[in-house]
Amino acid sequence: MPDDSRSTGAGRAAVRPANRRKVDWLGGIRLLVMLVLLGECLRIAFASPRLRVHHLIVEGESRYSRDDVMQLGGVAFGQSILGVNLVRVARGLEAQPPVKRVEVVRQFPQTLKVHIEERTPFLQVSRDLEGASLRNADAGGLLYEAAPERDPSLPLVVLPARSLPRSGERLGEQLLAAVRECRELAAGAKLSVDRYRLDSAGEMWLDLTPSSRAKESKCLQIRLGRSTELREKFRDIRLALDGRPDLLSGAAILNVMCAGRPAYVKVTGDSPRRSSRAAGG
Repeated sequence: MPDDSRSTGAGRAAVRPANRRKVDWLGGIRLLVMLVLLGECLRIAFASPRLRVHHLIVEGESRYSRDDVMQLGGVAFGQSILGVNLVRVARGLEAQPPVKRVEVVRQFPQTLKVHIEERTPFLQVSRDLEGASLRNADAGGLLYEAAPERDPSLPLVVLPARSLPRSGERLGEQLLAAVRECRELAAGAKLSVDRYRLDSAGEMWLDLTPSSRAKESKCLQIRLGRSTELREKFRDIRLALDGRPDLLSGAAILNVMCAGRPAYVKVTGDSPRRSSRAAGG
């Protein structure tokens, strides 16, 4: 009877050498040479005077000059165009509050093109009616820059000093949504709203532009109260003005904080003496 153990052992011994993989020294040398050549090509490319930044193109309606872009983006003329970190340049510019979005591209061999999209003012924010701490805010409510002067084409939101966000901060989403809705409703009701005010109790007021722009004319102050039932409150404003057009010609306060029950307070001169009446009376 044949010895199976011996035959199996002999078979394994015969198979082992066939399964061993030889070291591919030639392939390793080829790979090493390729890496060396690649590294040398990169070194030459980064050191080449033909691939250095000599031109900077700034696109978009930007307040930033070419020198500003170079400083804020960390770009220098003469550096390798391949060594410019495009993401870092964009982030350096986007760190400026007025900048909304930046795109940076290489145009070989020697040009960088920077497209800057700035924020568009949606409204202005102040801490009093005189425009103290006047700032521009975009449609997202971000206060991104100090405003040099009042822009009458933009709505003004007046906030208590303690509630006024600093530059780089945002208005509350609830307030921003209320201002947006009020603007739409005012346009639909053909009302010219001069200012939106938030008092210390968190109630909203509107100042309507009088029909006469004479200096003695004053804005009609409208007390909205909480920013709820705004559609019904604007309907009350329109009905009250249709019933009493004289409200816009003198100093008065129209109270519509209770939807469906508008009332106004007539102010006599500078005296605090006031008389209350139903808006439709």
